[in-house]
Amino acid sequence: EDSKQKCSCDACKDKYVRLSNLKAPSLTQRVNKTAVAVIIGWILFGYLTYKVSTVEVDIEVWDPYEILGISEGASSDQIKKVYKKLSLQWHPDKAPEDQKAEHEIKFIDITKAYKVLTDDDIRKNYEEWGHPDGKQ
Repeated sequence: EDSKQKCSCDACKDKYVRLSNLKAPSLTQRVNKTAVAVIIGWILFGYLTYKVSTVEVDIEVWDPYEILGISEGASSDQIKKVYKKLSLQWHPDKAPEDQKAEHEIKFIDITKAYKVLTDDDIRKNYEEWGHPDGKQ
């Protein structure tokens, strides 16, 4: 480098000093940043895996017998009798204003359960496949 001509003005000398002070990050600095990023990534992956594996899922199985409060071997007459009683009890028109939404949901569920258990084809599907629409 000494053989090359360098400008010796003050501005160029300052520039050469600044450039000589600038260094590329060393290998250990680059490795450390990469290692930290990898470690943080694995910690995050482990945490997410743990959270996913410990999530509790409440699966409610729709059961028309349970909704109507009858046993699985109930006759059509028993089903009709229980349906009439429950439909009168849970009919939305007979509910207080603040409970209409709850009664409407319950009434719809009772009506669906009644239809499933009184229609022969739908009841056969439910008993065979566990769902009123058949195999899912």
